[in-house]
Amino acid sequence: MQEPNPQEGPLQESHKGEGVTGENSMGENPMGFPIENFVVEYCKKIVSYPQVLRVQVRLIEPGIKEVCICANPLDMGRVIGKDGKMVSAIKAFISGVKAKDGFGYKIVVVASENPYVL
Repeated sequence: MQEPNPQEGPLQESHKGEGVTGENSMGENPMGFPIENFVVEYCKKIVSYPQVLRVQVRLIEPGIKEVCICANPLDMGRVIGKDGKMVSAIKAFISGVKAKDGFGYKIVVVASENPYVL
């Protein structure tokens, strides 16, 4: 680990680009940790086919971003959860970022067009 430079202040670790399959970094919060990193890591823990999992964040209108979770069709129930509780938990966490970056987030869960892509 590098020694901090007294003129620059304390070192901050960056999680950007560490094994993330997210395809877009528009979901970054001010601390530099992209929203899709969180969603990918969270969803990988609950799905049966993590190699198919994809997350995209895009700006759909001013002040609103869409987080699209694309999973294997067999994993749709796991991502959504019983009575939508799993996707609600993801939405609750992401909505906390709104206070920091000012964007509203819409969560969309879709079945992968090609569920056997590795």
